[in-house]
Order: sequence, then C-alpha cells, then structure tokens
Amino acid sequence: MNELAGGRPGREHRGMEMERAVVVGAGVSGLLAAMALSASCARVTVIDWDGTEGRAAGGWQPQWLLAGGAQALEELAPDFTSDLLGVGACPADPQRDVHSYVGGRRLHAGVTGLTGFGLSRSLLESVLRTRVEKLPQVEIWSGYDVLGLIGDRRRVTGVQLLPRLDGGATSYLVADLVVDAAGRGSRATCWLGELGYAGPEVDEVEVNVVYVGRHYRRVPGALGGRAATWVNYSREEPRCGVVMAQEHDVFAVVLGGMLGAAPPIDDDGMLAWAESLVCSDVAEVMRTAEPLDEPLRLDAGSNRWRRYDRSMPPDGFVAVGDALCSFNPAYGQGVTMAAREAVLLRDVCARTTAVTQQYFARSTALLTDPWRIAAGRDAALRSRTADLADRYVQALVRVAPDDRELSAAVTRVASLAAPTKELLAPRLIGRVVARSLARRGR
Repeated sequence: MNELAGGRPGREHRGMEMERAVVVGAGVSGLLAAMALSASCARVTVIDWDGTEGRAAGGWQPQWLLAGGAQALEELAPDFTSDLLGVGACPADPQRDVHSYVGGRRLHAGVTGLTGFGLSRSLLESVLRTRVEKLPQVEIWSGYDVLGLIGDRRRVTGVQLLPRLDGGATSYLVADLVVDAAGRGSRATCWLGELGYAGPEVDEVEVNVVYVGRHYRRVPGALGGRAATWVNYSREEPRCGVVMAQEHDVFAVVLGGMLGAAPPIDDDGMLAWAESLVCSDVAEVMRTAEPLDEPLRLDAGSNRWRRYDRSMPPDGFVAVGDALCSFNPAYGQGVTMAAREAVLLRDVCARTTAVTQQYFARSTALLTDPWRIAAGRDAALRSRTADLADRYVQALVRVAPDDRELSAAVTRVASLAAPTKELLAPRLIGRVVARSLARRGR
C-alpha cells in the first residue's frame, strides 16, 4: 500500500480540507465516526484490528436501542431504522410495549410516541457496516495492530501500524485526524503520553455489577406480545433482570446483581435468581422457553469518563464511544451516545478548523445528562447519604408508578429523548410532592 511510509513523516495540517482521517476500531462507535467523517473528508480509513479488539466489551449482550439513539441514527443515516426493521429488529414504544419496574413497582402504562428497538448488537453492527461499506470515501483495513500515534505535543499526524502477517514491517499512516474508537480498553492515553501529553483527568464511579446472559426461543404470544420487561435494581434490592425480544424469534435474558450480589451461571441458580425478582416475566420465559446457548458472564467495572474537555490533547485527535465515556450497560446508553458523538463530530468538522478543541468542548454538554443518569444513580445507590437531588429522585421513583405523566417523563428521560431538566419542571415537582404527601397519608 503506497499510502504507508516506512519513515516517520511530518506534514502540515490543512484545517477543514481533510485529505484523510483514520478511525482506530471498527465497532459501532468506529463505524458511526467513519460515517460522520465521510461528509467532510476525502478518505476515511478504519483500522479493524481483525474485527475483534475495536469492539465493545460484552458484545454478547442484547442491544436495546433507546429512542434517543434511534433519533440520532436517523439524523446521521436517514432511513437507518427502516433498515433495522427490514432485518427483523423489534420496535417498541418504551412505555406501552415495555414493562419497566423501578423501586419494586411498575411504571404506569401509557403511550410516549417514541420508538426503541430490541435487537442483537451483531445485527446493529452488521446493518451499520453495510451502510458504511457503501460510502466511496470509506475503506476498512483488517490485519493491522495499531502500535501508537505519530506527531508531537501540539498535533497528532497519524498512526503507527504493524501488519499481523509474519515479517511485516512497522509503517506510518499519515492523517489529518485520528479518531480513537477502540472501546473501554483503548490505549490512546498511553500513546498520547509518548507524545508528551500528560493525560486527561478521569471521572469514575465504580459499579461492580455482574451480569449473566442467555438467549431463548421466542414463541408467539410470549410476554403478552410485549417487547420487553425490565426490572431495575435499587439500594433495597440489588438484583435486576431483563427479558427482551430480538430478531429471529429470540428472547435475550440478562440477570444482574450489584453491591456484592452476583447471579449464578447454572440453570437452577439462574432460575432461582429470576424467581426472586418482583415480576415473574423473566422467570416465566426461562421456565418455558427453549435455551439456545450457554450462559455467559460479564463484569461491569465502572462508569468512566476521560475528561479531555478539561485538558485538551494535541490537535488532530478525538475520542468517541467507550474510549471517551463508558457507562454501566444496564442503562443501555452506549450506542445512543456513540451516535450523538458522531453527529457532533460531523457538525464540528463542517464548521470549524479547530476540530479537537471544539469537539471536546461541546462533548461536555452532550455527555452530562447520560452521566447523571448512569453514574449519578450508581453513586447514589452505593452511598449511605443523599443530597437534595438524590432525595428528589428517590421520591420521584417511589411515586412515578402511580402517575401516568410522571411515568412518561421518566421514560422519556431514560430513553435519552428528553433532558434530565424535564424532571425538574415545576409541574412535575408539584406532582411528586402531591403524590408523596398522599402516600404518607395512607
């Protein structure tokens, strides 16, 4: 490949006139970034790392595509959700077609007008990759290890590659922009350190949640025709369970535990765990449906946000997906945020030459709400004390199942289709107070 040079290159950046961008990682976030960059870059090279290392941890997990994520994907790739429907993804109104339990009680039924999707991560990635491979500006390279970045403290100018074939020589791929989409295990902070960057601060909230997942045959009429049941954990009950419909007549079941509680991985133990939940839906599927594979376990260590916005890295570098901010998978936010980050990257590249600074500066507002939802709630569950905001959320969770409007607001915010500030609207605060007083008077 004549694009690769044997010696360390040096070149001037051309601002918005990007000749080439390199995306490290070909998982969902990397493919979304490539799609975004195709709008402003003559050539986008995605390094696939042999199709494994750039993928998110826990790829076996079911993928509930939040309504907010579906909206972002449509903005980035029109008719993308039609493509998902065409290959069997299961659409659902998150309040009408999903039974969600919070604090041991089910949210009030209703219709939000939003659409989420139950599907496997592999299906989502396949549809996305098919779209990306049709873009003339994008090429996907397999069979390379990324050894590091090239450049200096002021600017990243490309990546250092090593072919996986025996005897391959180290080469350098020059780029105007390098996108880190290598997931939770990204080594970019080490690579940047070699260029003289001290590294970003890291905001981290430990989770220590253990998940066990398995797939079952889905038969007509199961779950009453609904798409999913979602039993969330709480401080009082550190166990959770999910059953959701996927393509090819499959149910995905995930059991989870936190605060030292861990679901077993044997058949009898898993069923007993499911039977201990406040709702029988998960256990009923496990008792009656045909298992399609063996159980698998995933340990989710933490919510982790690399704060490049506080200490800017060299120009010519951005991070997306879990390489930037990773969440407890229980909240299903990962794909949604990767899509929103891709939209942000597309817009920044179209409007400014200061891509690195503007992207990370604007990512702060983008990530704050989902961070509050996931990391904020996980921190509150582990804490023995609660501030005013925590107490309000606890009160909201207690009374929302009794109130259609409160349940709808919680659903919209959890679906990342509305900002968290919606929950602080005076009308909703009034309903929380009134419902709380009514409960005390019973």
